Amino acid sequence: MALARDLEASKRDFEEVADTLFAHRFNGHVFHKSDDYQEKSKSLIGLMNDIRKLLPDDQVHLLNKYDDTLALMEAITEEFAYKAGFMDAMVMLYQIRTEPKIGG
Repeated sequence: MALARDLEASKRDFEEVADTLFAHRFNGHVFHKSDDYQEKSKSLIGLMNDIRKLLPDDQVHLLNKYDDTLALMEAITEEFAYKAGFMDAMVMLYQIRTEPKIGG
């Protein structure tokens, strides 16, 4: 039972560390500097502009709303995936260090 309590306390600590690391990693926007990201970004801007030209002026706001909503959803997904991976790694390390060796 104490091990379960320790694991829960560690998870809370890991979540705080994950939040801090996530903020540091993604606020730096390191991935935005990659050539592949830059290429895809330019392509997306071109596609959005092409679609924007096809829309009547009174409907362009819908494309902007779509783009904003999609970007927010992607940010939520990225943050979740990053933190989930970090938490999984921390729990695994905790278990490796605290559980008795199997078969030993």
